[in-house]
Amino acid sequence: MTTQPIKKSRLGPIVVIGIAGLLLLVALLPSQTQGASAGTANEFVNAPAQQSTLPPRPTAVPTVTVTPLPVYVPPMVGGSIELRIPSAPAGLWTVVQWQDGLGGWHDVEGWQGTLVDGWQIWWVARRDFRKGPFRWIVYQDPTKGALLAVSQSFSLPTSDGDLVRVAASLKP
Repeated sequence: MTTQPIKKSRLGPIVVIGIAGLLLLVALLPSQTQGASAGTANEFVNAPAQQSTLPPRPTAVPTVTVTPLPVYVPPMVGGSIELRIPSAPAGLWTVVQWQDGLGGWHDVEGWQGTLVDGWQIWWVARRDFRKGPFRWIVYQDPTKGALLAVSQSFSLPTSDGDLVRVAASLKP
């Protein structure tokens, strides 16, 4: 039987040094986490609390601030016409009229109503922009009794959001 020579491995000393270094690191690690304290964990937990030399601070009381959400107001599509008669008595009846090509005046069916606090307002659709002439008529009551006021003629608004304001005076 022949014996073969045993080759020396270089891996052995490296493994031994690595394990020794790892054990040294593990042995030193707990002492560094304790810092300057030489005592045990139980001594730290059971140590009496130190008195503070700082003056007491006031406790801040949180305040609730309610911020309302913004209300979305869509852009106005269309315009408006408005009649103003300062100090008019309550209950007067208003009618908007349009003038035809021959000069005759005709009531606008949807634009009739009671004057409230000296004013009346109606919405105008885009398709009616720039049309005219129109005028406001004010009667004593909805039966179209006594005629109390006739406004100057006007044209309807020209763009979205426009307001055409017309003032009138009651007949003495």
